[in-house]
Amino acid sequence: MKPLLEALNLREVKRPPFWMMRQAGRSLPEYRALRQEAGGFLDLCYNPDFGTEVTLQPLRRFGMDAAILFSDILVIPHALGQELTFEKGEGPKLPPISVEDIEKLSAQKNNIDKKLEPIYQTVRGVKEKLEENQTIIGFCGAPWTVSTYMIEGGSSKNYAKTTSFSLKHQQAYDQLIDLLIETSVHYLSQQIKAGAEAVQIFDSWAAVHSPEQFERCVLKPLLKMAKLLKDKHPEVPIILFPRGIHPHQLEVFAAHNAHFEGLGLDTTIDLAWAHEKLQGKVCIQGNLDPNLLLTTPEIIREKVTKMLEIGHKKPGYIFNLGHGVLPETPMENLEALVETVKNF
Repeated sequence: MKPLLEALNLREVKRPPFWMMRQAGRSLPEYRALRQEAGGFLDLCYNPDFGTEVTLQPLRRFGMDAAILFSDILVIPHALGQELTFEKGEGPKLPPISVEDIEKLSAQKNNIDKKLEPIYQTVRGVKEKLEENQTIIGFCGAPWTVSTYMIEGGSSKNYAKTTSFSLKHQQAYDQLIDLLIETSVHYLSQQIKAGAEAVQIFDSWAAVHSPEQFERCVLKPLLKMAKLLKDKHPEVPIILFPRGIHPHQLEVFAAHNAHFEGLGLDTTIDLAWAHEKLQGKVCIQGNLDPNLLLTTPEIIREKVTKMLEIGHKKPGYIFNLGHGVLPETPMENLEALVETVKNF
């Protein structure tokens, strides 16, 4: 059996399996070379040859237990007809949507596979080339996080436009959330049909809400997505990553674990607390601070070993970072992390 799937199903493994968020990306020199050849970020996402190559690059270099599909959370609004560009050094740019635009986007929900088929081809290409003990993870963005980009027009410091929109235009915003749930579940289902063996849903901006808005915008949509996907694919483990939420909110998620297997932990969560309170109800995943990878191999080995000792005390732990690998991370530091996990 594959170690990552064993851990997600709360079964014993010889050592904690591991992968890293943003493991395929700007920290790798081979990625930077391919990005330059491709021309632009979306050219990488929508070209199956490039997408397959980028997804596999970190596995060739480091031999992780899992490959996560190389793509972007914003391919869903793009497939629905919202323009999307990536400006160098500025991140994604989209024309902010209005209430009236939601109907236009909804009209395209049955046509998204025309845009997304190259991504499914990437999944198939990666699956064919994995070693038998390695897992391919599919992914998408969560409704709240994706909606912030659609309404703000890009990244935001406080998500004020989206919060205001969701309260002033409650019916329209709920319609947008339902649209994103429906299309994202379909997107993940198609990834699974193409070969994805587990999936992760990223709610990167989950931490900005009042309690009432948290339940409406984060908790309920994520749980609904997990249930709908589990009804379609009961054998495929689901990992939720509501980044930045409070420990008691993680406990709320763990109490609703009927339709998902894993909870990703961000850097702010005490792993020993999560081991005691969450692990066993769900598989916990995380949560090394990516900034530590900018220090020294000695510091990294010490910290990683302590985390592995905590997580491996009982079944249900995957080693990962608390967020993505930083572009400036030295290769020797990533090598120290990998060596420490593999030799644990």
